[in-house]
This record gives sequence, C-alpha cells and structure tokens, in this order.
Amino acid sequence: LFEMFFIYFTIAFLCHYLNIKQKSCIIDLILISISIIGLVVLIFFRGIGGQLWSILCLENLTKYFQFFVFGILCKKYLNKFVNIINREYFKGGVILLFIGCLVLYFNDSFKMLYPLAYKGVHDILIRYLGVLVVFITFYHYRDNSDKKTIFNKYLLLIGQRTLDIYLLHHFLL
Repeated sequence: LFEMFFIYFTIAFLCHYLNIKQKSCIIDLILISISIIGLVVLIFFRGIGGQLWSILCLENLTKYFQFFVFGILCKKYLNKFVNIINREYFKGGVILLFIGCLVLYFNDSFKMLYPLAYKGVHDILIRYLGVLVVFITFYHYRDNSDKKTIFNKYLLLIGQRTLDIYLLHHFLL
C-alpha cells in the first residue's frame, strides 16, 4: 500500500510541478498505463527479479495496484460508476461472467490447453468480476445496512476495524 501511494503521489506531484494542463486526465492515463504494465509483468515475467522481487513486494504491487487505481477511478467518477452498476443487464452480465470464469478456473483441461488464457482469467477477469460482484451486492443491499440487526452491527464493526485486523494478520502471521 505504501508503494502504491508513493507511485500515486509521485505522479500527482510531477504533474503539478510540471504545470501540466488536464492534470486529472493525465494522472488517470498514467495510472492506468502502470496498471496495464503491472498486469503484463504479472502474467509474463512473474518472479523474474529473484530476491529483489520478493524484498520489494513487487508481486503484490503488480497484483493489487490495478485495484488501487480502480478504486481511485471509481471514487473520482462515482456518479458514472453508480449508474453503471445499477443497470440490471450489467449486474446480470457480471454475475454470469464471474460464474463462467470460475468454471474455467477450476477446469484442469482449460488450464493445460490454454495456459495464457488461464492466467488472464485468473489474474484479471476473476479478480475484477469478483470485486464488481461485491460492489453490486453491497450497493444493492445498502438500504438494509441501516437496520439495527446483530449481523449489521458486527459487519459495521469489522468494516471499522479492517485496518486493525489487516495489521494484526500481517504482523502476527
């Protein structure tokens, strides 16, 4: 996460320092480009850097930077994002594609016959579709989260303590 914020703030600082017009659009394009480069590295060159790859956590950076950027873009263009995930065809399509990708992911013959397609399904499609399914589900049931049920109370507690849980998990395990 530190590396991701470092990249983001460095790009934002350079765009500001160089007095680039359309900063917001340029920053978005650079972040998307870095995400795509990270995906290519993840799929084709995973682990090629040896110990440096592990020390700098580059696998996690290439694996999760795309979601960092996706989150930034969703927040930045929230109204458009909400309009898209509210469409019934989009919801159904995402869920069906996610189920189809899971079927392909657990199909050993697909993995053996099409290893590059398998990596694309595993490293790109399942992850994005899974995140979208979670977004769609939570946004669909957002009105139920106001109800004072025991389940909602614990879900709220976990949501408020996610960073604490993450730090404990990282340092203790």
